[in-house]
Amino acid sequence: MRKLFSVSAAVFPLLLTSSNLTAVAQSTSPATAIEIRSSVKNDMSPTLQSLKSSLSKIRRPLERRVYPPPQINPKRLSPKFRQSKTDSALQLTGGPVVPITMIASVDGLGRDCPDSNGEPMPITSIPPDTNGAIGETQFVQTVNAYFAVFNKKDLLASGPKSTTPVRPVFGWAPINVIWRGFGGKCEENNDGDPVVAYDKIAKRWVITQLSNTGGYSQCIAISTTSDATGAYYRYEFNQPSVNDYPKLGVWPDAYYITYNMFNGPEGARICAYERAQMLTGKPAREIAQQLSDSFWSLLPSDFDGPPDEEHLPPLDSPCYFLSLGASANSLDFWKFRVDWADPSNSKFGDGNGGPDKTLKVAPFADAPSQCPAIQQLGTAQKLETIGERLLYRLAYRRFGGHESLVTNHSIGGRAIAAPRWYEIRDPGDAVVAQQGTFSPDRTSRWIGSIAMDRFGNIALGYSASSKRDHPSIRIAAQKFGNPSGILGTEQVVLDSSSSQEGDDAQRWGDYSSMAIDPVDDSTFWFTTEYLGTPNNSSFSWSTRIVAFKVGK
Repeated sequence: MRKLFSVSAAVFPLLLTSSNLTAVAQSTSPATAIEIRSSVKNDMSPTLQSLKSSLSKIRRPLERRVYPPPQINPKRLSPKFRQSKTDSALQLTGGPVVPITMIASVDGLGRDCPDSNGEPMPITSIPPDTNGAIGETQFVQTVNAYFAVFNKKDLLASGPKSTTPVRPVFGWAPINVIWRGFGGKCEENNDGDPVVAYDKIAKRWVITQLSNTGGYSQCIAISTTSDATGAYYRYEFNQPSVNDYPKLGVWPDAYYITYNMFNGPEGARICAYERAQMLTGKPAREIAQQLSDSFWSLLPSDFDGPPDEEHLPPLDSPCYFLSLGASANSLDFWKFRVDWADPSNSKFGDGNGGPDKTLKVAPFADAPSQCPAIQQLGTAQKLETIGERLLYRLAYRRFGGHESLVTNHSIGGRAIAAPRWYEIRDPGDAVVAQQGTFSPDRTSRWIGSIAMDRFGNIALGYSASSKRDHPSIRIAAQKFGNPSGILGTEQVVLDSSSSQEGDDAQRWGDYSSMAIDPVDDSTFWFTTEYLGTPNNSSFSWSTRIVAFKVGK
């Protein structure tokens, strides 16, 4: 949720005292501008299973609302980011045939999605901002107001072309149901921008959303077991201004969340949360760095792979961060070295508010961000692109001989928007190993998410639309060993049944999610939105959950 309030944007002192409240005030290290603060409150929830039978009674009807677009980095509206030389990474053909084996494709949260008791889901907000994560036995999906827990076996049994929704094992439910009985902003508000991740190291679920009503907070819940329908350790952390567009990364030493701040301090904010404490439900600290408004939309590295010595980040490895560069045709690369023993010794970036390194990349121009630009079939209504930021996730993987990070963003290509993707290797030095702009025709492709499997195969999922096509869900992949920077011929997963019109119809989801199955470390799980009915109302969206493998 992105709102403007008249309340003070000053940093909130932590003055609460009780057995489950932490009373350690924020402190700041003047030399490094590192902020150290504690959780406002923490406790353990009842199990979600215990709420299942009464879910229809305890969830209140949600008001119809339009979540405004994310706060745009004003400095990227400069002409230097909207004009470029020839894109030397532009891919104008479909590339080699890369086998993509569809395993499951089924509707998730959205229009007519049944809850665990069979009650259909209402569409009360737009856009969905679809996000999802896969665990050993469950898939958890979030949209701006709701979440649901699905049984993985049920999704896989649906097959690759399901026309029947799968009933969740819990939900649909408003996300703040997780904070029922917690009190305060986290229980009362359902302000959106949720992210869910599966901590593969501890086999726990992490669900977080912001609260911007009556003050600014981030609400974070960590499951007590690998069962997403069980109990959660719950936390609230105050923030100094509107903490827009949070993005989560799981790392051995901390949970890292980045924000775009406004209505007070403005610019990117980087926070490390005390993972070891949060896994046991104890009061936890936050170590934060507020950057200037020259920097926005950093992504934290998010671990993929088996949690063993061979695949975990090297001992004492910092968490890595990436953003579009403050200069044209570049990426800014950052490291966060957190010291929980002496938090004031923590260091982010170069220690002076800038990145550790700026990486030059092939020339590009941001996809338009100030006005809707994506065309649709049969209507003059255009969709927003979110073209001035990297898109979730910054997926990390360690191989025997190197470490890799992959991510993407939307730029101008042959069409209005095209995904530019990167593989960054050896993050100790940070080298652009490969990059590509996938634009094989005049169809716009945007809102992508990318990941890499244990074999080194890469898959990119995204939305696609043009004046000849309704918005669709598509995937393109690179099989390990194929030409650098080249994706294979794309696969259309599902076409929408209509184009989006109506109230605030320019709002498409601000993000999607590509995750890797922790069981086989090779099945990709992608989720994003589409329009599943001929009803072209913006309040008729659906989402899709897709599982597939790359290569034979």
